[in-house]
Amino acid sequence: MFLKGPLVPQSNQSQASVCTTSLHMDAWHPVEMTRYFPRFDVTHHRPPIHLAPFTERQHSYRKMMDHSCVVRKNAEDCAICLDKIQDKKTLKCRHSFCSACIDSVFKFKPACPICNTYHGVYTGTQPSGTMTVTRSSQRLSGFERCGSIVIQYSFPSGIQGPEHPNPGVRYSSTSRTAYLPACEEGEKVLRLLRKAFDRRLLFTVGRSATTGLNNVITWNDIHHKTSIAGGPQSFGYPDPEYLFRVQEELRLKGVTEDD
Repeated sequence: MFLKGPLVPQSNQSQASVCTTSLHMDAWHPVEMTRYFPRFDVTHHRPPIHLAPFTERQHSYRKMMDHSCVVRKNAEDCAICLDKIQDKKTLKCRHSFCSACIDSVFKFKPACPICNTYHGVYTGTQPSGTMTVTRSSQRLSGFERCGSIVIQYSFPSGIQGPEHPNPGVRYSSTSRTAYLPACEEGEKVLRLLRKAFDRRLLFTVGRSATTGLNNVITWNDIHHKTSIAGGPQSFGYPDPEYLFRVQEELRLKGVTEDD
């Protein structure tokens, strides 16, 4: 999902600065925000964002990350606090911050605020459940030369924890079925999905975008094919770019074959 701020008026374009920040917070949807801000006042040009309610932990993270999207006075300043870097810490991606600032960010998510490179394992808020894989001879549209992989996710009902929107409130049980082609690329995606499931990244608890119900188990922005046919509009095949697209979604969660 892309949310864009208002374009800079013609008269102010020479003064404009562009800042792109990726926010991937626990238990709410990732947001790619590209903003065009006049230097004189960035606070009045932020577009309204209507999302599910945040926990206190998520509010703190959002506030911290919003600061990194404000124009720095100097390229050598810390992108988090916007002041001169104190006790400099340089990450493997070569971006530098105040040691205390980046340590605070890493308490919420071990990723560089500038380039989103992960420095450690990111664990999500997926509730306890199971992921079962079976094989089928059934062909998927667009992959007629191979069989299919059937993934069954199952979650019992439970109580929301402190990482969820409403701690102590019950959430209902659910089950989902997804399909992959049993080709080399499909097998690769299956390995990545297993890794993401083990890291609690595939699902979360919140508000369903489909039904509007709160306190339910929902997908966590890693798209699955839940139909064997019907095309993208029916969450099915054929969809030639799907296997590559879902790998990019997984990468944004820090899940790759190299990690």
